[in-house]
Amino acid sequence: MVYILNYFKGIAIKTSICGCIIFVLAVFGCIAQEDPTHSVIAGQITNEAELLDFYRQYSEFTDPGEYEYLYENLPESLPDLCSLIRAQTIHPYGDLQNYKHLIPEERWEEYYQYPTVESVLKGLMSYDSRGLVKNRKIEDRLVLICRHNALLLASILKYRGIPARVRYGFAQYLVPNFHTMHVICEVWNKNDNRWMLVDPTAGSSMIDFSRTRFDFSNDVWLKMQNNEINPNSYGNPGQYTGFMPIMLVVCADLAAVLGTEHTTLEYPPIMDYAYNNDNQLAPEHIKILNQMSELMKSVDADNFSKLQDIYNNTPEIQITLSLETTSVNVDNTGQVEQSPTLSQYSLSQNYPNPFNPVTRIQFSIPREANVQFHIINSLGETVEIIMNDVMPPGTHVIEYNADELPSGVYFYCLESGSFRQAKKMTVLQ
Repeated sequence: MVYILNYFKGIAIKTSICGCIIFVLAVFGCIAQEDPTHSVIAGQITNEAELLDFYRQYSEFTDPGEYEYLYENLPESLPDLCSLIRAQTIHPYGDLQNYKHLIPEERWEEYYQYPTVESVLKGLMSYDSRGLVKNRKIEDRLVLICRHNALLLASILKYRGIPARVRYGFAQYLVPNFHTMHVICEVWNKNDNRWMLVDPTAGSSMIDFSRTRFDFSNDVWLKMQNNEINPNSYGNPGQYTGFMPIMLVVCADLAAVLGTEHTTLEYPPIMDYAYNNDNQLAPEHIKILNQMSELMKSVDADNFSKLQDIYNNTPEIQITLSLETTSVNVDNTGQVEQSPTLSQYSLSQNYPNPFNPVTRIQFSIPREANVQFHIINSLGETVEIIMNDVMPPGTHVIEYNADELPSGVYFYCLESGSFRQAKKMTVLQ
C-alpha cells in the first residue's frame, strides 16, 4: 500500500556531492580448506579467534545465496582462483575499450545493477549456465569493477572457511606516479599467522604482494592530516582526486572492515557537510576520523570492538547515502546534450530504516513528469512497482507498507526521464 503526500510545489534543490559520479579506475600457493561456518556473528568481538571467525562469515554483499553450489570444485590455489574470477568479468575502464564490438552499449555500465555476489552469480548464469568457468566467452562476461572481483574472491574463500575481508584503499601499481582508488582482499595465511594482500582484479600476478604497494585508507588520511602527502595524487586521475575521495575511502574501508562492503555510489553524510563547507570539516569530525584511522592500523579484536563503537555511535561516518549519476550524450552535430542537472532531482533515505512494516520515502522533481518507483531485491529483481504516475513538480513523500515482503535488504529505485537513482533499505518482519 502506497500513500503520496505532496508537501509543496516548486523545485527542491540539493547539490549532489562532488557534482560527479565516482569512477573507480583499475586494471582492478595453495590454501588448505578449513571447516566452513556460515552463521551470522552478532555482538562484540572479544578475542582473536572470534575475529577470524567473523571474517569467515558471509556479509549481506558476499553471500552467494542459492548459487553457493557454484563454488564446488573450483581451483584450490589463489593464483588459479584469481585467474578464474578475471575470466568472468570485463573491467569498464581497463578492458571494455577492447571489447565494445562484442558488448552491447546498454551493458557498458551494468556494474551498478550487481550490488551483491548473489546478483553477480545470477547475472553470470543468465549468460552461461555452466557457472564459473575459465573459458567463458567475452560476450558472456559481466562488466564489473574491482569491488566485484574482491567480493567474489572473499565470498569463495569464506565458503571454504578461510577468513577474508575486502579493503578499500589506493593502489600504487595501476597508474604511474599516482595512487588510484582500488578495492582488494586481505586473506588470512594460517601457516604464517598473518593477513596477506591479494588483488583478484590483477589476475594471478598480485598474490601476497608487498604492503608498500597498496595505501590503506587510514594511513593516507593520517598522512594528509600531517601534510605528508599531496592529496591530489590520490583518487582517480583526471576525474576525482584529493580530500573528498580520501575521506570517502576511509569511511568505506571502515564499513568493510566491520563487515559491510558498500557500493561505490554510497557515501556517509560527513561528505555532504564537507561539500557544503568548502571541503572543510568540523573539529569533532576530524577528531573522529583521526581516532578511527589510528585504530585501523591494527584491526585486532580489541580495536575491532572500539571501531564498532565509533561507527555505531557516529551517524556522520555511516554509509547511508547514495551518489546521483547523470549522463552526457553528443549528437551527430557535435552538440552536447546533458541530462537534467543533479541538483534538480533528489531522493532521500527512507525513514525509519530498518522498518516494520511502514516507511516513508521523500523525493523531489523539477517539473511535471512520469515517476516510477521499483522495489528491487538483492538479486536485482523487481519485486514490486509502488508508483508509476505523472507527478507535479515539487517534493513528495511516499508512505510505503512492506508487509508482504520477507525480511531482508532491498533497494528502492526512482526513475523519471533520464534520471535514475537507488537507495538501500532494510525490512524487518
